[in-house]
Amino acid sequence: MVLRYHFAHALPAPPPRVWLSSVAWKWADLLKHPEDFRTLLDNFGAFFAEHSGPAEKLYRGLFSILHLTHHSNGNVVLFSQWDEEDPAPLDAFLARVEHGMRSRSTVQTNGVGGLYLPYPDKRRRLPWFQATMTLNGSGPNQRGKYKSAYHRRAFTPTQIDAWWTWLTKDVEGLDLTQTLVQIDSYGCRVNARGAAETAVPQRDSVMKLQYQTYWTDRAADAAHLSYLSGLYRDTYRATGGIPEIDTDTDGAYVNYPDVDLGTTADKQPAYQRLYYKANYRRLQKAKDIWDRKNVFHHTQSVTLPS
Repeated sequence: MVLRYHFAHALPAPPPRVWLSSVAWKWADLLKHPEDFRTLLDNFGAFFAEHSGPAEKLYRGLFSILHLTHHSNGNVVLFSQWDEEDPAPLDAFLARVEHGMRSRSTVQTNGVGGLYLPYPDKRRRLPWFQATMTLNGSGPNQRGKYKSAYHRRAFTPTQIDAWWTWLTKDVEGLDLTQTLVQIDSYGCRVNARGAAETAVPQRDSVMKLQYQTYWTDRAADAAHLSYLSGLYRDTYRATGGIPEIDTDTDGAYVNYPDVDLGTTADKQPAYQRLYYKANYRRLQKAKDIWDRKNVFHHTQSVTLPS
């Protein structure tokens, strides 16, 4: 339980207003032009591979989320927040993402992951707090499963092919309208820290991915878990079915705990290196000092040194 946060520096002041953008592509169009799916992901990945370094000046005020939904949802959606006065760089980013596609962007028609922003004008300016709450994707109460991966480079053809295969695949009797691969922009000042400065070692990634599925009926648990696990393994089959560290990918995010990555009951669970990389031994030393009796523990805890 966290009782108090201590900050080394004063919290940054938010801008008074920001631009929010929402554009979508109809799955009906993407199914007619499958090459557009690859173009969209190539463009998005290449952009953030170019603009996510710690010294980035122009686009460090951009945060973008690409929702690759299952085709049954009806639309793939791109949400963006831009915190500068001039929207021209935001417009240039949107044009770059869509460049070369025959399928043209349109208004979002169906929500996913708690977000539904049908903006016919593609972008709007809102007070910062209102924009922040608009992007709060908590949504209704439901069951859910998450998986994650850090990506250090633009996407490989194998990864894009896996997403196309699984997101256009139907499972009889299973509602996948709230199933998606969410791609978050990442990096810039996050990457200015060294890998050993905090417990989070991923400091040269350009995108962070969240694999998500939501449902309400307990009877559908096994089917949803099986689907998402298959999608994830297929995406990273070149590295053993996981986003291996120090490759095109760099592990997974600890705040989306995923027991498929191993548990404390396993002899050599992958989660220890995927979450913490080389920092895990130091965390074990801290555990040995502050919790030698292992009072605080769970399925993917930091374990005591052996």
